[in-house]
Amino acid sequence: MGKKKKIGNEDPLISMLNTASKRDLIELLKEITEDNLSVRRSCIDSLKGKVTLSPSVHDSAESSAALTLWYEIEPGQFVGHIGTVGYGKLTPEVLWVKSHEELLLKDR
Repeated sequence: MGKKKKIGNEDPLISMLNTASKRDLIELLKEITEDNLSVRRSCIDSLKGKVTLSPSVHDSAESSAALTLWYEIEPGQFVGHIGTVGYGKLTPEVLWVKSHEELLLKDR
């Protein structure tokens, strides 16, 4: 037997997202992520694994994720600890931040 559709119990946000146009969803995400870098980085990381990107867009997404990470932390808070126990694998974003440390600190 197929799944029974829940009547009246569906999350209203999910209902609205299912009926929203692509343009509306893009505008909503732009508005939400504009002032929240953590959410922006999370969206980029999630979408990188779900959509096919050209190499240039992929590189741009990697850079954007690294920059949002950079602005989420205090100067020296993270960069000084790269490679220490607990940070695990050095991701492209972490390596990018480390390689641009001097320039980024100068601009703060």
